[in-house]
Formats: sequence, C-alpha cells, structure tokens
Amino acid sequence: MTAILGDSTLLRQAHVRREVYDPRNDDHMLSFIHFLRTGNWGEIQFLAEAPYTDVPMTVLMKYAQYTQGAPRETTEQRAARLEAIPNLIQFPKPKTQAQIAEERAAALLVSNEVLARLNATA
Repeated sequence: MTAILGDSTLLRQAHVRREVYDPRNDDHMLSFIHFLRTGNWGEIQFLAEAPYTDVPMTVLMKYAQYTQGAPRETTEQRAARLEAIPNLIQFPKPKTQAQIAEERAAALLVSNEVLARLNATA
C-alpha cells in the first residue's frame, strides 16, 4: 500500500500557497511580476476578492490602489458621494394614503354624477 501512495503524482506535487494579495509583501510582488512576465502566478496564487470577478483584476486593482495611494472607497463614502450629486431626473414624491383616498373619492363622485345623468335621460 505504501508503494502505491509513493507513486502518486498528486501526492508528490508541491502544494501551492493561496493567499489574499498584499502589495506590500515582497513575496506577493515577486509572484505578481512572475505573472506579468509569464502569465502564471508562480509559487503563490491569490484569491479573487469582491467586488472583482477574477484574480488578475483583484491583484491589478489592489496594486494600482496601493501605488497611487487611492484606497477603495467604503460603502459609507460612496453613499455620501452619490448623495451629493444632484439628480437629473426629479421623481415625484410618493402619494400618502390620504391623498390616494381623496383622489379615489373624487373619481367616485364624478362617476356617480355621470351615472345620475345617464339615469335621468333614460
């Protein structure tokens, strides 16, 4: 049994490190440079992180943010930024229950008047 396990190519393969990319880590930068030159990650492979869809985009964006000193904005920062932008389309405010009831009552009054006129002519 031991001879069979020793012959396994899967068990003899070196395990690849999978880590969250950190542009300040020298080992991570070497793996990134290796990827840029060869298209393979080398000894360290990285995990895709939200909101990015794949590993290369995660690494490239984190590297760009690090080198430019532009960290990703938080959800609170994004909400504040979007609140400051004036709306190009002014949507009407939703009607209150009282306004809806008034409109329905007015429509009912009109329909009752129409029915009364029809009955009077018949």
